[in-house]
Amino acid sequence: MDVSADHEARSSEDPSTEGLARRARSGDDARFGELYLRISPAVFAWASLRIPNALRPWLDAEDVVQEAWCRACNRFARFDPERGSFRAWTFGIARHVLLDALRRLAHRPLSGGQDEPGRAIDLEGVPERAVTVSSQLARSEDMAAHVSRVRELDENEQALFVQHGLEGASLAACGEGLGVSPEAAKKRWQRVRQKLADATLHALTDVSD
Repeated sequence: MDVSADHEARSSEDPSTEGLARRARSGDDARFGELYLRISPAVFAWASLRIPNALRPWLDAEDVVQEAWCRACNRFARFDPERGSFRAWTFGIARHVLLDALRRLAHRPLSGGQDEPGRAIDLEGVPERAVTVSSQLARSEDMAAHVSRVRELDENEQALFVQHGLEGASLAACGEGLGVSPEAAKKRWQRVRQKLADATLHALTDVSD
């Protein structure tokens, strides 16, 4: 099954993502696997939107999804649901993954020749399931359509979708970052929702406002 479609089915039938996070935090390993399927489409879309085209020969969304999930698995014992949502926690890790990769590439020559750099992220020891899921997302026509729709938004709308829709930041915080009032951010978000297909919103976001 298409991973993004599987995510939509699970989201409509299963307990909330935050509920699953609490169960996994209590030692339910099977629930952690479900969390992977739920959050990975959003992380993939986020990375696709954030990675500059010029760097794609050395860094792609699959790399970020795999490395972010490996780090999340290793650090999950430290996740505290009382301090924030699982989505926000995971995207905090994904941001560090992307920043680390961009720093590595910034210190490497990107021209051709013998000094041509390898991949920006070393993916040794990645679980097979992580590889499978990220590869399916990369091949998914639905995912490509979701990302394409978001790219059609203007720059400020894309920023709001990434911060509020994907990362889970509050509209008030997004408004502050964009230099507008919370009410203006809310109105802007409603316009974003109207422009995007319901399937895209359902596949990539957890917000209902």
